Amino acid sequence: MIELYVVMDYALFSEAGIGKNTTQAIQYIERMVNHIDQIYSPVGIRVLLVGVEIWTANQPDTPSTDATELLDQFLSHAKKSIRKTVSVDYDFIALITGKSFGGQHVGIAHVNAMCGDQSGAVIQDDRASSTRELKSAVVLAHEIGHVLGMLHDDAACTCLDPKDCVMNADITQLPTTFSSCSAKIVKKVKDKGLAPCLYNVPDVIYNGPICGNGIKEKGEVCDCGGKQECKKSQCCTDTCQLKHGAKCDSGGCCHHCQVLKANKLCRPAQNECDLDEVCDGKSEQCPANLYKQDLYQCGQGLDVGYCYRGQCRSNLIQCQHIWGSTGKTAHVYCFTENKQGQASGNCGTISNSIHRKCNDSDKMCGVLFCDSGIPNPVFGGGSQRVIERHLTLPPPHGPITCKGTTINLGPDVPDPGLVDDGSPCYTNTRTKSQGICMNKKCVDINTISIPSCPVDVNGTVCSGNGICNNLDKCWCKHGYTSSDCSVKILTPGRVPEKSLTVIHIVLISAGSGIFVLGLTAGIIVIICHKKKIKGEKKKHKDEKKKHNDKDVKKKHADNDEKTKTAWGELNGNIKRKKTVAFQQTKIMPMPPSFHRL
Repeated sequence: MIELYVVMDYALFSEAGIGKNTTQAIQYIERMVNHIDQIYSPVGIRVLLVGVEIWTANQPDTPSTDATELLDQFLSHAKKSIRKTVSVDYDFIALITGKSFGGQHVGIAHVNAMCGDQSGAVIQDDRASSTRELKSAVVLAHEIGHVLGMLHDDAACTCLDPKDCVMNADITQLPTTFSSCSAKIVKKVKDKGLAPCLYNVPDVIYNGPICGNGIKEKGEVCDCGGKQECKKSQCCTDTCQLKHGAKCDSGGCCHHCQVLKANKLCRPAQNECDLDEVCDGKSEQCPANLYKQDLYQCGQGLDVGYCYRGQCRSNLIQCQHIWGSTGKTAHVYCFTENKQGQASGNCGTISNSIHRKCNDSDKMCGVLFCDSGIPNPVFGGGSQRVIERHLTLPPPHGPITCKGTTINLGPDVPDPGLVDDGSPCYTNTRTKSQGICMNKKCVDINTISIPSCPVDVNGTVCSGNGICNNLDKCWCKHGYTSSDCSVKILTPGRVPEKSLTVIHIVLISAGSGIFVLGLTAGIIVIICHKKKIKGEKKKHKDEKKKHNDKDVKKKHADNDEKTKTAWGELNGNIKRKKTVAFQQTKIMPMPPSFHRL
């Protein structure tokens, strides 16, 4: 479920069609979001409007008419101002502008950035269109799809709509359905929990609560939708009341209209960096999706990397994604090519396709160099350009192979051949100073201060009986409870901490690239599916093995132990701040140039 916050700028608010009429502006936004929700509902995603902001004067923080610059300006403004002053939480923020991008683009968004500070888009309104709200909806739906990881449809994708599909590069026909390729991405996001913020349900949507919209809001016991949908419900009536004998209607902890017992597994961990969620015995909803705190070490052997936004990131994982099972990380010397600022090695592109040179400290965060036993990548569908170098280094190294790739998936799709954010790097390859790639920069890991979870009297994080999660709270192993996991319980099974407050805190910005949508472009997609519940009868001993004491101590103990990677040693020492009590954000008075609703 995507919680959408929409901003309309002054250029659009003041144009003739809206004419500085607040009611007209709100209706425009509501109709647009309604279209987007209808586009996503067939693939199991609800898109809900949770907030509206109208700029009644020019905003000095967003002056640009260049699409790329405007996106960066808007997301920076959203992080510094909007996020801190509004009373609602949102997953995705969109700016609808009346500015012209010069005929090249109608929308732009970062890729693979859902749930982070870069989870947003800028789209251009087409005032000349007779169906302007629908066109804006299609463009925004397309951009949301990119943020979720969707690429443009190609010949291998099946599209049943004669008007093409939402993720087609040309959407002048205003398609409203998704292709088979988009459906696969939706399934991947759902199965692997790639967008954890989409699993919570807002208390109230904009202009809600509304009985009959299929969303259980504040003050409602249940909501099965309209009369026809409610005829199929076993638990809920069309008046948003539970039927006789029913205790619940929906949610991962509701089964046959009854709330599941405490400690029932409702969302199993999807990968090494994810965490199980269990029912609390009171709520029908499975708790919000949690995962390990950023910068936990993950992987084994040459595959060692870091947990980053719920996924294990390493060069080896990415090399195998591009080159298949034979892919492995190339020698660190290969990455010096990125200092040239050419197509063969760079730290991304700037305007007019000019390649950016990497600083020496950032060279491991540009083009990804691998070694592989096959001549061409398995990823990219034939749109790849392979850069291959064969070098001979002084003993004891000898000959090495460096294979980089530039993968052209379209003008609004970033090059997947660049190193992923969250991957390990060296800020200095001679001293092997450990860092992590963020936005094509290698950030010294010793400068990243991460809040610590509660500690016991000996200073041990989570008492050695738990794992620090992305909310900086202890996730206790089976058999332990309390805020620091120091209390042992007699009955096996993890008891969730009752006081756990779901506050999404992004420590590191995400987004490995930018999608720029051309005039014929268009849509964005969001998925709100519960992860498939499996293994509810998983044995306690298997869970204990999965989250054993050694795993916790290895990641949190202050020691000098180093782990070998494909290109050197990985130092796991990370600074963590002492726990600080969180406070709710205060709603500040709005400047006169804004109108928030």
